[in-house]
Amino acid sequence: MIVTAHGATYVWQGSFDERAIPEQAGFEWCEPGSWQTQRHGIAAKLKEHFDAAAHSLAARAAESSSVGGDFEVPANPGCVFLPYQKAGIAAMIKILGLATECKGL
Repeated sequence: MIVTAHGATYVWQGSFDERAIPEQAGFEWCEPGSWQTQRHGIAAKLKEHFDAAAHSLAARAAESSSVGGDFEVPANPGCVFLPYQKAGIAAMIKILGLATECKGL
């Protein structure tokens, strides 16, 4: 049994005898015939079965959902971002490789 990632989706792969495992974790049956979820909390229930792609997706999700940091987002005067929004923007800038151009990363 393995959980992999395709884009932002976790996909469970296993034998017919193991089919109840993803269902009990909260994965959904999707056509063309696989158990999937985009919810990180559900996928984390099967974390011990993650491959490298799923671990990478989980790490990016954790980074973008953090609620801290001192990253200053360039914005118009009066525009205020919540801490989790700043963390998400900082994570995207880092993923896109723009981190060296931005202060706070």
